[in-house]
Amino acid sequence: MRDTKTISWIFLAVANASEEAPADYKCLIEAADAINHAIPTNRELQDSIDWLLRNDLILIEESKYALSKTGSRLLLYSKGKTKTFRETLDKLNVKLQTDYD
Repeated sequence: MRDTKTISWIFLAVANASEEAPADYKCLIEAADAINHAIPTNRELQDSIDWLLRNDLILIEESKYALSKTGSRLLLYSKGKTKTFRETLDKLNVKLQTDYD
């Protein structure tokens, strides 16, 4: 079973880190820490990235990561009508549990 809470966390880290340009691994870790006040383990990060790539939610370009078009739509959906960042994270988590492998 996949850990959708961790995947949601890493997805938002990719979204935040790559707002202006694709982000490298170090930027993803920094963004994840800023979101959750914790540093993901290498396994959490790599498993989440692999899952997000398989599901076409992120892209990798020259060892840097960004949201795909599908990922951008998911982010907009997750942010819709939420008042806090935590609500966005929770909405994203539910969507990943119900709509993805």
